[in-house]
Amino acid sequence: MVFKMFQKSVNIWVDSYIHYQKQFDRVTSLPTGVSPKFSYSNPENFTTTDQLLSVPSHDLDLLSEQLYPNEEELFQHTPHKFNEELLHKLWTSLV
Repeated sequence: MVFKMFQKSVNIWVDSYIHYQKQFDRVTSLPTGVSPKFSYSNPENFTTTDQLLSVPSHDLDLLSEQLYPNEEELFQHTPHKFNEELLHKLWTSLV
C-alpha cells in the first residue's frame, strides 16, 4: 500500500516534469530542441536505454507488509493521545 502511494506521487511528479516547458540549460547534458516527453518516451533517439524495472505488485505488497506492518503509525505525525486531546478540546469549544 505504501509503495502504491509512493508510486502515485512519483507518477504525478513525472507527469508534471515531462510536460513542463524546458528552457535552454548549459549545465545539463539533456537533449535540446525537444520536449522532455519526447526524450522520456524515445530514449533510443538519444543513444540511451530505458532503465525502468518491472516489479510485480505482489512483491511490493509483501515488502510493504514486512517493513510497515502498521500503516496508520507510519503516517502519524503526532502521538495518538495528543490527537484525542486536541479533538476533545475542539469539540468542547464548539459545543
